[in-house]
Amino acid sequence: MIVNEPERRGRLFFFIWTGILLVGIAVMLYPKVGKIWNAGRQSRVVDGYERSVEKLDVRKEEEMIAQTRAYNVMLLEQNNPVPILTVASSALRLLTS
Repeated sequence: MIVNEPERRGRLFFFIWTGILLVGIAVMLYPKVGKIWNAGRQSRVVDGYERSVEKLDVRKEEEMIAQTRAYNVMLLEQNNPVPILTVASSALRLLTS
């Protein structure tokens, strides 16, 4: 089948504009689809974190809290450029002991 030149240009024009339309639709849908995707992913991550926290025993939890408090005191005492933080450091040390 021989296709004449005007029909060939018409097809080319149709495919170019169809491609532009599809790209435009994809660009417009991207934020909505991304938001839905990230919401689902975020809920799975939070569920996994909650399950891991539920499995944590009390002794391990208390040990982690003590390590965190000791680390916070160390940060406050180390190269403390703000004088008010020295008072906070002392108060935090009293609370943790």
